[in-house]
Amino acid sequence: MMKKETKKREKKLSSVKWIRLSLCGLLILLVIGLVILFFINQDKKENNETTPEPTVQPTDPAEVKTPDYYTVINYLNLNTLPEEYYGYFFQNDELKVDDMDNKIKIYMAIRKIVADNPTTYLNTDKKLEINASDVEKALTILFGKDVKYKHDSLSGNACSYTDFKYDKENNLYTQMPSDCDELAKSTIYTEVVNTTEEDDKIIISEKVAFINFDYNLEEKKIYYYVYGDSKTTDLIATVESYGIDSCRESVPTYQFTFLKDKENGTYYLDKVELVK
Repeated sequence: MMKKETKKREKKLSSVKWIRLSLCGLLILLVIGLVILFFINQDKKENNETTPEPTVQPTDPAEVKTPDYYTVINYLNLNTLPEEYYGYFFQNDELKVDDMDNKIKIYMAIRKIVADNPTTYLNTDKKLEINASDVEKALTILFGKDVKYKHDSLSGNACSYTDFKYDKENNLYTQMPSDCDELAKSTIYTEVVNTTEEDDKIIISEKVAFINFDYNLEEKKIYYYVYGDSKTTDLIATVESYGIDSCRESVPTYQFTFLKDKENGTYYLDKVELVK
């Protein structure tokens, strides 16, 4: 009797032992499974995670890589300029930098210096001095390191920075205060229509129109006259609002080619062409 009870007790203890071992094994497997699942989820998260959209959209490549575009061109659209400077790039079917008037190059270099340091040159009622070495540096930035030029004096007025005298002895450009009467001219309307970027150049196309206006006393209206040339002989349209919305297709398109300086990655003006 005692032997049977002992065997029964041993059998029960053995069963409990196996149950415990089984539970421990299941627990270990469960822990291992959870660890594996954790790392799988982490891997999926890392691989599937997308980069958030930037809060500020990228700028047009042309605006980034040709920061002197408006310095080069639009400063020659000021209607206070002497005749030889005003709208200079739009007076020819094709104009290469090597064929540009020397004074235009010098003027553009000075305007770049003024644009880069507006507070320094803001007061045109005082004598202004610019080092010739700074003018040389600006010339190479605008027109490339192989640009051809010679230092020369400019004639005009202080307001448009066209009245600088070149002092060869001191290597300085000096401007004295002068009267700044505005000259009655048409305005130049420009509108960028296309920008093409290639490996070694950027091409910018824009519509260009010369616009005069006249106030009709009888009708009490302002009429705008859109011309296709700087001499205002090629009348394209007469409109009642400033711009080219009603005649855009008839307005000439000019193309500006900027070449890449491979040493520093910047771009400089190469030529301007009338394309249609």
